[in-house]
Amino acid sequence: MTEKKYLLYVEDEEFQAKLFAHILEGEMAEYGYGVEILSSGMDFLNFLAGEKELNIKREQIGLVLLDLSMHDISGMQILRNLKRYDFDIPIAVFSARDDKYVVDEVKKLGAVEYFVKGKDLEELQRIKKFIIKKMQDS
Repeated sequence: MTEKKYLLYVEDEEFQAKLFAHILEGEMAEYGYGVEILSSGMDFLNFLAGEKELNIKREQIGLVLLDLSMHDISGMQILRNLKRYDFDIPIAVFSARDDKYVVDEVKKLGAVEYFVKGKDLEELQRIKKFIIKKMQDS
């Protein structure tokens, strides 16, 4: 039996993380997927380095949704540091910044997609469809 797949959401704003996870969880559960939240960028890097344990295994992660603006380390810095780790799971960026330059930069660094927080309902639907598709592909 294959293990349940998870979206790993790296977000340091607790309210934002819980709200978005709540929005996603119902639909994701229909497909048998879950949401796991990491509350800091350093926790994510420590997890990749094997120095932090989660309730899920690395192999269960189908997609990472990464905030760009965190208090401890930026999502951009995390993307730059990923080369140090054997990490081939797709990463999508979720940010309040609606800036074409930033979008281009994160994609150059390996992000598979970029979403703008709070943009509109259409963007929310696009995010949900993208996440489900990526989870199915993983």
